[in-house]
Amino acid sequence: MKYLACILFAWLMVGCLPAGSTMTGPALVHPNFPYAVTYDDERDKSLMGPEWDLETHRKRAQTQADAPVELERKKGNEVGYRFDFDDDDGTDAKVKLPMPDLVLVNRKTSARLEVATLLLDKKLADKELRVLLNQVIENGSGTRSLTLGFDKTEVTKRLAARLLDSEEAALGDQKGLVATIERVDLDQLQANPKAVWRRSRLLLMHAPFEYYAFRMVQPPSGSDPTNAANQPQKEYHSYKVLLMVEYSNAVEDFEPQYPEFLRLLGKIHLMNDDQFASYLGTQIARCSSDHSSSSSVDFAISDLGAVSIDKSKGFDSTCLSSAVSGYTFAATGQDHKVSATFDMSKPVATPEWLTKSGYREQRPAAATEPAAPAAPEAPPSDAAPAPEAPAAAAPQPGGDSSPPSSSANSPESGSSSKP
Repeated sequence: MKYLACILFAWLMVGCLPAGSTMTGPALVHPNFPYAVTYDDERDKSLMGPEWDLETHRKRAQTQADAPVELERKKGNEVGYRFDFDDDDGTDAKVKLPMPDLVLVNRKTSARLEVATLLLDKKLADKELRVLLNQVIENGSGTRSLTLGFDKTEVTKRLAARLLDSEEAALGDQKGLVATIERVDLDQLQANPKAVWRRSRLLLMHAPFEYYAFRMVQPPSGSDPTNAANQPQKEYHSYKVLLMVEYSNAVEDFEPQYPEFLRLLGKIHLMNDDQFASYLGTQIARCSSDHSSSSSVDFAISDLGAVSIDKSKGFDSTCLSSAVSGYTFAATGQDHKVSATFDMSKPVATPEWLTKSGYREQRPAAATEPAAPAAPEAPPSDAAPAPEAPAAAAPQPGGDSSPPSSSANSPESGSSSKP
């Protein structure tokens, strides 16, 4: 039971920690997908500073069972995936996964930050991001519409949405699409045409990793059970993953707090196998037995990405196994190994790539407000009446008279413009 509790921990802890202990390491690492979110303050394990509360984040889920997912979240904040591998309207495998993965709420305003990973059904897997964005905007269920083909949950809240702008973005070497949209509850809008709209900035990106579901295929009836070839086999099916990051706020507070969205994006790091291994170097340093400059580990990666130790040099094996328990590399549907060498003769530094923002976007430049015309002198009493002044420019959606400012995209905000 103690071992089970150690596996079902929040995002990522190193080993089994006492009750009340905080998470360790320079980042939160997702338990099923190889991406990390770095701390704002590693000592205090703070993600975004004192003005942001971590409302919820996902715990490790059982990915191939009917058992309920262990979550630190409000009941119902999850998506049920039912996999039909052969299109016979049957359920070949199923899982419940949280949506979103991470939620942060601001203590002073109604600002909200969310990070989510969403599986894409085969019908949507190859759609371009702009098509997925259009579906979010046109469909009354918002981002839930992207669970088409999977989620059978009835959507009780209908949303109306409008697009303000969209442009390309990048997170590391992965291209994405970022857009500013406004939403309102459709029922409220129908009851009150002046209902308040809420503004969001949404990043959509095809993740460089996939989710693997499987079913057990039984051997033909009457086959020899002693023959290894006649044992039950796993039949794997891969599903593409959509990474979504959203910042939402009241319209009047949207621009002042927009840099917080950029700051969060600068903390998100997608990891390949080599990067994940280098990150683990910071986690296994305490397991060094001889502090050798040529300590090494061969990580054994399972078909679904779970990591264990194949062999090591210069480490305590028990400590090492405990330290990597619960981490998940990218699943491939096949077992494989990742080898890494570490210099344990000196303190292990956080990998440089984990300390730098890899996010880039190009927001539209703010329109220059025209100068107000000087008041004309009073015309002579016999002059013709002055023509009426032209009507003021129509406000932008949400009550703004100009498009969003691009000042939040300055280097000081943690992001740089796309070259």
